[in-house]
Amino acid sequence: GGTCFQYELTLSNTADSSREGWTVRLAFSSPIALQDGWNGLYEVDGDVLTISSMDYNARVEKGGSVEGVGFIIQADASCMLAD
Repeated sequence: GGTCFQYELTLSNTADSSREGWTVRLAFSSPIALQDGWNGLYEVDGDVLTISSMDYNARVEKGGSVEGVGFIIQADASCMLAD
């Protein structure tokens, strides 16, 4: 059971130099199950989803961005991103 939620992220590099590799950690208000993910490496630990760069999108130039990083999770209907 549960409800599915789909998210898509754009990661922007606001640093003064290019970056090689990135990781995003998202905390949710309840445990989640990953159903699908694209343009990243995904790991779930209870209510936390960690997304890391792939070889082809690891380098982000100064002022650049990585688009199209997305995923679908399953969770209870009241689940939301935690602050």
